[in-house]
Amino acid sequence: MAYTIQWIPDGAVKYFTAVVTFDDIIKSEREIAGHPSFTSLKYVISVFLNTQHPALSDTERLEVRAQRAGGFYSNPRIKYAFVTTDERVKEAIETSVTAGQTLHPTRVFKSYEEAVGWVVRH
Repeated sequence: MAYTIQWIPDGAVKYFTAVVTFDDIIKSEREIAGHPSFTSLKYVISVFLNTQHPALSDTERLEVRAQRAGGFYSNPRIKYAFVTTDERVKEAIETSVTAGQTLHPTRVFKSYEEAVGWVVRH
């Protein structure tokens, strides 16, 4: 498993390490959505620093969006922040946001501190 989840009072932080696969991403999404406190979470921060991973296929991106869409009906208030310095990851996320493929507020940051500032401030 190339991730760990830290549960904190208002949210969750997913720390990805090493080589991240689609299975890691979708499993972490399901773990978040299936958690007993999911309906009260205010944010999820995914940290992708010093990781390696192939680009997701269209089918894989669709599955992640479907998982999040289901979660939107249980908790539309969650904000999703991503922390990465990988331009490919940043571009893929921002393209999804621009295309209207994300229902929740979603942003990409270069540092964990910036991400925390956004999720707690807004």
